Amino acid sequence: MFAVLDVETTGFDHAGRDRVVELAVIGLDRDGNEEFRWASLFNPVRDVGPTHIHGISEELLAQTQPATFAEMAGDIAELLGDRIPVAHNLAFDRGFLTAEFARCEIQIAGTDGLCTMGLASVTGSRRLESCCDAYGIVLSDAHTALGDTEATAQLFASMLREPDRHPGLLPLPSPMRFSGPVPEPLGRSWTRQPTVH
Repeated sequence: MFAVLDVETTGFDHAGRDRVVELAVIGLDRDGNEEFRWASLFNPVRDVGPTHIHGISEELLAQTQPATFAEMAGDIAELLGDRIPVAHNLAFDRGFLTAEFARCEIQIAGTDGLCTMGLASVTGSRRLESCCDAYGIVLSDAHTALGDTEATAQLFASMLREPDRHPGLLPLPSPMRFSGPVPEPLGRSWTRQPTVH
């Protein structure tokens, strides 16, 4: 039903030379229950940008040797397809995902999605940390794709439980659809650290 996501990037210019360097996706059902989680680093084919913000260094990428976004496009399309995108500051994440897929000649429909920053019933700052504080959610590992996605998923699940407090939540927008030469998924990911099961 929903794909809660967050990107970490080399900068702010999705239409220029900046790229996605990390993406996390948590799938939620209609009631906000987690169905899956996925995260991966990417080789941005340039420098990593502001390491002091996202914590991703050239050394980390040299150690993990992740694939490029283009090489992982099939995996990402499989995760996001037929789901409604949800993010905190969706315009930022959507801009980067749309640009990355466009570089692969893949078009996306249904990226309107839902933005928890816009839906949050808080006054003052709408930063993810502030919204989490207002909803009693602990934000761990801020500015990592998975940390921000986990917090956003909890925030969104809270909103689903109280739709009347969040104008704009309903009616739900259309899910994402992909067209163009979507490659076969690689079936793997590259993370900052080994996943503990």
